[in-house]
Formats: sequence, C-alpha cells, structure tokens
Amino acid sequence: VAPVVPGTPQGDRDAFLRAWYTIRKRLRDLSQDPRIHGHRRNRYAKYNNNQIGVLIDDMRIDGELSEDLAAWFHEAHDLFAWHRNGRPQLTPDDVQQMRLLAARVGA
Repeated sequence: VAPVVPGTPQGDRDAFLRAWYTIRKRLRDLSQDPRIHGHRRNRYAKYNNNQIGVLIDDMRIDGELSEDLAAWFHEAHDLFAWHRNGRPQLTPDDVQQMRLLAARVGA
C-alpha cells in the first residue's frame, strides 16, 4: 500500500475499482456483440484481463471501436494499471477521472 502523505486527500479505492470494472465489462460486452462476426467474437473472447490493451487495439483496427472510444478505454486502462496493487497514492481526481471515463464509454 502506498504511503499516505499527511494532509493529502485520499481517493475512494472502492469507487475507483467499481468504475474500472464497469468500464472493463462494457468493453467485454462490446467485444461480444452478436452483430460482430463469430470468428472475430471468438478471437476477442480469448484475451484475458492482462491483455485488455491488445483487445482495445484489435477492436479499433477491426473497426469495432471508434478512435475516440478506443482512446477512452485506453485512458481508463492506463489509469487502472497505474494504481494497480494500491500504488501510487490514489487521489479524488483519479477517482473522478475514472468515473468520467465510465460515462464516456457508456458504462
């Protein structure tokens, strides 16, 4: 766990994680949309949670995600990865940013 700097507001880790899991679920739901060809859906389903960045790129390249949507998913993934395992210190701004990204991707 990151050291707490006295006087620095702490972000709500549970809210941050809830927003991230909602974003990740939205990406998974989009990747399994029945309108996507079955071979492509099967390929997307093979990506695990450690390969989210690759899944985002694959879906963008295949035309399943717009440039903006892919950028927002990447931003959320990068923010989550930055704070994974409780480091560095989570700020209220980071929590708010994750919530904003959840809204942007329609989660």
